[in-house]
Amino acid sequence: MTKLAWWCALLVALAPMDFGRAAEQTAAPEGMSAVSAALLAKENALAAAEKKKDAAAMRQLLADDFMGIGTNGQPFGRGEMLEGFNEVTLEQYTIYGAQVVPINEGAALLTYDAIVRIAGGDSLVPRYQRVSSLWVNQNATWKLKFQQATAMKWGD
Repeated sequence: MTKLAWWCALLVALAPMDFGRAAEQTAAPEGMSAVSAALLAKENALAAAEKKKDAAAMRQLLADDFMGIGTNGQPFGRGEMLEGFNEVTLEQYTIYGAQVVPINEGAALLTYDAIVRIAGGDSLVPRYQRVSSLWVNQNATWKLKFQQATAMKWGD
């Protein structure tokens, strides 16, 4: 696999959703729990960090022991993510069907479908994906601990 293909898979696995809301959102939207709203805000902050190529913001959002699995099935860690997210540019990340499943007081699973477009690597990245993000509350701060993206066909 080429270096570009590997980095595209890495970025896509970590690419967060962009709801068009401010990352600093404080109130939960109607019908959404406070935890769900907080996790959506964190995903938005992660998207903003990726789009701005802001490694400091990314470090704050990822757990020290973060692990991801790209659409190519390859695992990668926090260090690889921080080293490689400058390799490609996320142009579009549209999510739909998001759900938050609380696991316990300190963990929640966010699942959703996504439409993805990457500058320069679009043909290497599945356009439609299912994503699962495991967020954990560490020292009163939600951190992304695990994320997996799976390629899917439109309408699956």
